Amino acid sequence: MGAQEMDLKAAIAKAESLNASFLAGDRRAEAEHVGALLEEFSKIDMMDFTSFGEPEPAGPGVSTLTVHSTDETMVLIAFLKANAVMAAHDHKDFIGGMRVLEGSLKVETFAYVQGQRPDKMDIAQLKREDSAQMAAGETASILSNQSQIHQIIAGKEGAVFLDVYTMFNSPGSCRFYDTSGSETNTQEIEAKPLIDIAIH
Repeated sequence: MGAQEMDLKAAIAKAESLNASFLAGDRRAEAEHVGALLEEFSKIDMMDFTSFGEPEPAGPGVSTLTVHSTDETMVLIAFLKANAVMAAHDHKDFIGGMRVLEGSLKVETFAYVQGQRPDKMDIAQLKREDSAQMAAGETASILSNQSQIHQIIAGKEGAVFLDVYTMFNSPGSCRFYDTSGSETNTQEIEAKPLIDIAIH
């Protein structure tokens, strides 16, 4: 086993420990917890992930590889080809962070106008909130008190990023949306739900 694989396995083991402690506590210090998770993966750079399996298609120009998954912890790698788009999606019942390993990307964030995900797979009213550019080595957090809907767009050289999650319930779920619907002058979008995917 190479040094990079050992570093990744060590980071995953530490993440399992951090998640167990966090989930057994009061769960209020989410930002500090996710910051600690991302710190454990700060040494992880682009590497050969083939020993962890083969990436699976997750949309045009997008594939993902789950390198670790338990009831409390999930770590995955996302591979985006040049200018590929990972469709807008939310994160239900889990929080976490992302670290860009290679290339660059833009993260566009949205919020539910109605305050939360619709119970059924109905058209959702989304409001565009923000966008941010990220380069290799940069990180971002996904917290339960933040807008949890984001769309990820790779730069012209493509992008690879790592996600590490803390699961409140297993499975969690991501609901993906088509945000190409008409946008009003209030930046609200009628977004068509595409699919719910169980995360575990």
